[in-house]
Amino acid sequence: MRNYYQDFKNLHDSIKPIRGRAEEVRPIGQRRRGWERIEMDGDVVACRLYNTQVVRYYPDGRIGVRCGGWQSPLTAEFIHTHSPWQCFKRNNKLWVMVPNGERKYMHYPIPSEGELQFRIEGSHWVPVGDVVIEKKVVNRERAKAARAPYKPFLEWAKTFLKMSDGWIMHATRKEVMTRDELRYHYSFIPKQNLLESMLNEAGYLRAICCVLGSRGDAIDSRVAEVVDETVEWAGAHIVKVEYYDHKYRFELLRARVYRMVDGTSDIYDKVQVEATTRAQSGIV
Repeated sequence: MRNYYQDFKNLHDSIKPIRGRAEEVRPIGQRRRGWERIEMDGDVVACRLYNTQVVRYYPDGRIGVRCGGWQSPLTAEFIHTHSPWQCFKRNNKLWVMVPNGERKYMHYPIPSEGELQFRIEGSHWVPVGDVVIEKKVVNRERAKAARAPYKPFLEWAKTFLKMSDGWIMHATRKEVMTRDELRYHYSFIPKQNLLESMLNEAGYLRAICCVLGSRGDAIDSRVAEVVDETVEWAGAHIVKVEYYDHKYRFELLRARVYRMVDGTSDIYDKVQVEATTRAQSGIV
């Protein structure tokens, strides 16, 4: 079995510090990339990215990984490069793929705080201590109660789309939306603002036009209007902007409404789960 500690200790000792620095800097990669370095923390060899010791090698063979709150692709790449394991970002978390000796790779989420450690047991890696993995799961009763006030809007929207064959016209959107709402994706509109519109029949038309306003999610589109507009970037000048009629499926609207409701309501419980052979969703 490879002695990772000794290998990285030898690597540290072989790298000459950059001259003229107030603190010792031994770049672990290209010498111009001083923010990627290897250093000794007592008798621990640490691979450091900016201000975080991301991978730590202990004399007793343990290896620890941490992210210091930076759940980023850059951190994942650094861990992937300077640890024995693959690392990637998925579902807003960093994951390490650790072989379990059975030709399978267990996926462990790296906590935003603290360190995840592993040690060799026989021919495979096992976590040091208990690994607590918490997952958000939907409480169906609370979700049903949170979504119930928006059922009248969804019933109205389903009828509206059926009568229009799924089309929402640009002329209609212009009547109920602001200029900025017309130009930007619905995700830029405050969710609470849209949800409030869905609770009042007078706001139904604006709500459906705002939520279903993206050309990329439409199943069909056609140019409705071409206008000259002034843009400010790179000096004010006039450009032609196209506005469209769009056709949508009701299922898209329903999914977006439920996502907004779920994201602004207390509908989740936390449960403890074990690591599996895939990156799980809903991990906190």
